Amino acid sequence: MESVNRFFNERLLFRDDHVIWQQEDYWATPIEALRKGMADCEDYSIAKYFTLRRLGIPNEKLRITYVKALRLNQAHMIVAYYPTPTSIPLVLDNLTDKILPATQRTDLIPVYSFNAEGL
Repeated sequence: MESVNRFFNERLLFRDDHVIWQQEDYWATPIEALRKGMADCEDYSIAKYFTLRRLGIPNEKLRITYVKALRLNQAHMIVAYYPTPTSIPLVLDNLTDKILPATQRTDLIPVYSFNAEGL
């Protein structure tokens, strides 16, 4: 997980969809983001989610989570990894290379999450 988080954080520059795609909102595939070399938070999350799935992490352990980033005062998206169904999730985020438990990410307020199985 650390390698995947770091890989995308280091290879993609954060840019808004207006700059990358000249659109209000566009959810890029991992290949599209890597080709452009730029991504917004949704693109980072999608790339990390699908890479982790491809590496064999079960779908039920991963969720793309829409959060409010308090320091940025805006909507943001991260990947949450649940080692067990009842455990505190670990947060993979483009804002930091550190993967921390959600309880240590007091700068984020979860709103909703989803994966291939649903919302």
